[in-house]
Amino acid sequence: MNSKLVKGSLAGVAALALAAGGTTMAAWSDFANITGNDAGAGVLKLTVGANNGSDYKFTHVKMAPGGINLQRNVYVASNSGDSTPSGRLFLSIKDLVGTEDGCDGNGEQADDTNCADTNSGGDFVDDALLTVTSYAVSSPGDCNQSYAPTGKIVTGQHGGSLNWWRTQDKYEVTGNGTTAYGAAGANRSYLAPGQGLCVSMDISLASAVDNASQGDLAEFTTRFDLEQAPYGTPTTPLA
Repeated sequence: MNSKLVKGSLAGVAALALAAGGTTMAAWSDFANITGNDAGAGVLKLTVGANNGSDYKFTHVKMAPGGINLQRNVYVASNSGDSTPSGRLFLSIKDLVGTEDGCDGNGEQADDTNCADTNSGGDFVDDALLTVTSYAVSSPGDCNQSYAPTGKIVTGQHGGSLNWWRTQDKYEVTGNGTTAYGAAGANRSYLAPGQGLCVSMDISLASAVDNASQGDLAEFTTRFDLEQAPYGTPTTPLA
């Protein structure tokens, strides 16, 4: 065979191989590892308690129309920690049970024709008023006054009858950032980690109620819910 023809054939085969991708070229590379990765969920935890030994539950309360209101102050705080998100605080009334104790006199009998029905819920749940106010305080020990100092109100008085509370959705006691008290109020729209609020609960009977609720009772649970603030909310208190 002609040597020129052989060389030409080999050159053609090599060119075909390169065109078909049959030859690859090496390249330098390197890598590094970051070991010991650790991630977990933060904790949004609520602490509820009395202050300076004061009672924070309504226990065996007996009231009369127009009498002195009974007040309970509760310090409610968020968990403190770097992984704790900011939170919004809500209050609601749960497990409300009213009890009619029967006819306690001619006055109740005249105003409550149903007083003999001890299976009913009675009238106290409609006549008793529960109002809630929240205050910004710097420490739990400040949550023991009848009224907060000027400029510390976060949410003003809010409430209605116990039965009214039963129908309501949870009520936010952290402000919404536009408190009605303006510059004089405390603009606290969330609880930063470790931050708390003083929540004052006031229960009373209006002077205008009649005899129907005499002797009647009510039991209920005050529930606080702490929910994570919208993602991106800073963890520094607004005020």
